[in-house]
Amino acid sequence: MHWRVILALGVLAAAMLPLSAACSLESDSKFGNPSGLSHANLPSPAAAEGGAAPSTGSLCDGGGPVDGGPCQISFAKDIWPMMSAAGVWACADSNCHGGTALNPFINDAPSAYANLVAYKIGGKAYINPCSTDPKQSTFVCNLQGTCGQQAMPIPDNTKNRPLAIATDIGKVNTWLQCGAPFN
Repeated sequence: MHWRVILALGVLAAAMLPLSAACSLESDSKFGNPSGLSHANLPSPAAAEGGAAPSTGSLCDGGGPVDGGPCQISFAKDIWPMMSAAGVWACADSNCHGGTALNPFINDAPSAYANLVAYKIGGKAYINPCSTDPKQSTFVCNLQGTCGQQAMPIPDNTKNRPLAIATDIGKVNTWLQCGAPFN
């Protein structure tokens, strides 16, 4: 080999050494060492930028959400619009769960889904993507006020918006029977 090639390879190897060491150092990231990420500690969509579907892979004993088959009701097109700040329930209004007003925070569809999957009432998930049984989620009982809490939405917090009507509760119930997909 020519001496210049050997010298260039030596310089390149010396330049790469700090880069390889940097990848193995402890990270300041709140999500842990980037070399050790797994599905168990990925940032949620609420914490990450972008509109990707929320990760639910660590739920359901690692099996991910159930597949309830094709669903006539969509979270993005049917459920979230009722919850948005401009929706009939206005859950994401800044007086309720929008911004940083009240936990769970639901500022957009991906964060609403992720935060409501993680949120519990009486130890039971608000949205349970591990079941097609609506009774395994507290979403409907929260809308009806049968979970031991006041029915949502609270009219005083949502500019006197009405409580959920039977048709809307039926949509939520149907969507939960589909396994509560982020669709």
